[in-house]
Amino acid sequence: KMSFSTFQRRQGISDDSDYNDLIQMLDETGRELHQTAHNLMPDMLIRHGLAETLRMYCETVNAGKRLHINLQISGALRQLEQSFALSLYRIIQELVQNIVKHAEATHALVQVIQQDEILSILVEDNGVGFDRNADHTGLGLKNLEYRVYVLQGTFSIQTGRNKGTLAYIEFDLERVKRADVM
Repeated sequence: KMSFSTFQRRQGISDDSDYNDLIQMLDETGRELHQTAHNLMPDMLIRHGLAETLRMYCETVNAGKRLHINLQISGALRQLEQSFALSLYRIIQELVQNIVKHAEATHALVQVIQQDEILSILVEDNGVGFDRNADHTGLGLKNLEYRVYVLQGTFSIQTGRNKGTLAYIEFDLERVKRADVM
């Protein structure tokens, strides 16, 4: 699509309906591809479980050589309900993507620990951090807070300019089960 946009500028194409139809088709194909990839993820979780799916995801990010993630997993994550495991995966994925996109970090730590009925997630980076008081925190962080809230968890974040970021999430699995969000 970027190449088509460059071509459009170079050729001075402005109101060509065939060209605009082609761009619209590319947009629709991109959305469908994104949705298809999104829908495939539950199958990975079903086949491999949360721990292995997280390992594969972190290996993919590490292969990009922009960020090295140290993943640490402890506990019986295989016993989690699939829908809850998917939600946890999406939360961790969003936190890591925020690091990749915004933090300018070289290293990150992702810990997932289940001890008895407490499941905790810690994601920490050595990036530039941000000012929580500034009004520029986007929808991504608010979306994360909301996801954790809906799942009956607690979410806290510690950050500051040039101090990296530490996100901590905790779930009481008994409370989650009683609320029937798993």
